[in-house]
Amino acid sequence: MTHTVCTFLLFCVLGGLAPSLIHAASEQDIPMNRSSAAVCVRSTVTTALSYLKQTDRRTRQQLFERLIHTFFDIKNMGDYIIGRHAENLGVDRRSSYEKTMTAYTAFLYLSKFDSYGKNLTLSNFTFGRAYPLRADKPQGLWVVKTTLLPEGYAAPVTLDWYLHPQNGTFRIIDVYIAGISFVQTKREEFKTLLREGGLEAFLQKIQMTVSQVYRDCGGGNS
Repeated sequence: MTHTVCTFLLFCVLGGLAPSLIHAASEQDIPMNRSSAAVCVRSTVTTALSYLKQTDRRTRQQLFERLIHTFFDIKNMGDYIIGRHAENLGVDRRSSYEKTMTAYTAFLYLSKFDSYGKNLTLSNFTFGRAYPLRADKPQGLWVVKTTLLPEGYAAPVTLDWYLHPQNGTFRIIDVYIAGISFVQTKREEFKTLLREGGLEAFLQKIQMTVSQVYRDCGGGNS
């Protein structure tokens, strides 16, 4: 699926066809300027880099879970990944699901950052444009363009951050790394499992993955 189509689908879910899935921002909630979006992304990157300096695996996982909880909109990310099945979560399972998805997402992003080497610093990043996806809808999705040039790479890796205003700040809803969407990739990855095994099979799969992450870190579930 192309970058354009994925972006359109995400925009539809978050801002057009399913407004009930996202916080309805009031006028005072909306920081309608480029600097606020750019600051959110820079703060996310800076925080992630500081957490990467930790050597203990368990500590790093916990810190990246904090990162996801602070800067990402895990509710809407998780809902987009499971689609219509989100309606069947219920209050009790939703809380557990969001906690599990936070740990799962933290593990994946931590692994991705690690794949670029152990000596990443802010100087490896270039921060580019920040702009609303639609100029007439600044209360909708925003995009912040960045690139990452890890040591030993011949060409930079593009990172396009998709954010939306929520509760007076910006929250990250997706990151395209080298043109590949995180939430769309996970939606496609679990589509067959959800269709054939339903929500229970998906929840069991995610929980097993997270439990294995914690075991590998030297502890049980947090």
